[in-house]
Amino acid sequence: MHPSYLKVSSNDDYSLDALALKPDSELPAMPDGDGYLSQAVLFGPDAAVEVRNGKLKLLMHGVVSNNLAFEQFVHQHNRAINQRVGELREHPSDVVIFIGKWYHVDYDETPFFRPYVIRIIRVDGSVEILASDKDVFWSDEENSYHTYDEIEAADFAANPAKAFLNVSERSIRRHVLQPYASGFNSFGGILWHSTIKGHPMVYVPLEGAVSHRTKWRWKSPDDLDPGYVHQFRVLDEALCVFKFCLANGLPGPRVAASFTDLENSIAVMVDHNERAEARNYVTALLGNHGLDRFTGNLVQKAFLPTAETIKFGQIPLETTARGYWVIQRDGPDSPESEPRYASFLSASHNDELDVVLTRCAPIKIDGYGDPCTYASDWISWQHGEYRYLAFGPDRFLSWQ
Repeated sequence: MHPSYLKVSSNDDYSLDALALKPDSELPAMPDGDGYLSQAVLFGPDAAVEVRNGKLKLLMHGVVSNNLAFEQFVHQHNRAINQRVGELREHPSDVVIFIGKWYHVDYDETPFFRPYVIRIIRVDGSVEILASDKDVFWSDEENSYHTYDEIEAADFAANPAKAFLNVSERSIRRHVLQPYASGFNSFGGILWHSTIKGHPMVYVPLEGAVSHRTKWRWKSPDDLDPGYVHQFRVLDEALCVFKFCLANGLPGPRVAASFTDLENSIAVMVDHNERAEARNYVTALLGNHGLDRFTGNLVQKAFLPTAETIKFGQIPLETTARGYWVIQRDGPDSPESEPRYASFLSASHNDELDVVLTRCAPIKIDGYGDPCTYASDWISWQHGEYRYLAFGPDRFLSWQ
């Protein structure tokens, strides 16, 4: 998986990140008892629909998109889009931009666009930002429900950026569930709506490890303990630096140093499941490359193993395979289930890293041309047997 696939924010005028507070940001004073209400933002790449002089432009990751699924989704809503734009414009040359997320984290579900804000650029150069709560897209259905959590004015008076971050982290822990087979969860940020008209909306993006942790691992009241929270903040900071080094092609020593810092931040994590989950994320960042820890240079991974056998945990570290297939059956004489695919970014394989897969006769996966060429033995469990297949077809999300 290429690092850009995990870079879900573009940090520009077509991104919710434009509403993010900086550490030294100030907010206008609010009356006592008033404040902000939160809305959970789906995990996915930034997406936007711009309407300028009657013409639609689609953007993803902040650049013009040629994503066919996105184009088809928007095409189905052309009439509703133009009607809403007509309501918002004061002048025919006003530019209206629907800004939100392209949501696709489940291989078997149809993707969709959900706008969260509408940015209007008036002909006089002024900019207006509104909450997107109208029935333009069928996916608007949840946009009017943003009462998950509340921050009163007194809570963010001293340091608004810190207050929004703290409450957003706690909120996302309550909403994040077990990751899908893709490895991604449903939510990746929190948008805060002011209860007083005219006060700015605030977006808190929660990328990195925080949006990929499973809900059951957040242990109350441990998740409120400063030491427990601190280790995840250190991890996310190290991840951000490492991603920056990879994305900007910095010299090898810089990459090696950032990787060492990242490894150290993972090593001090208390829970071994959380350490494994963090390492899955780092492996996904490296994608088709491995890292020479001494030089910091990226080296191409092998497409297939050279040996007849390979341990499950070594597959993502040594090869370009993105995921694996699982087949189940009730017993030796029972029919096999339809194969299920899972990305190595998911945490479902962490307890079986030492399972051995052996080169085998090609095993066909219905609907795909390439067969799997490595398989494990059948493994017994309370519901029957299962086995892993690898080095065959990979599944992709619509934004990868």
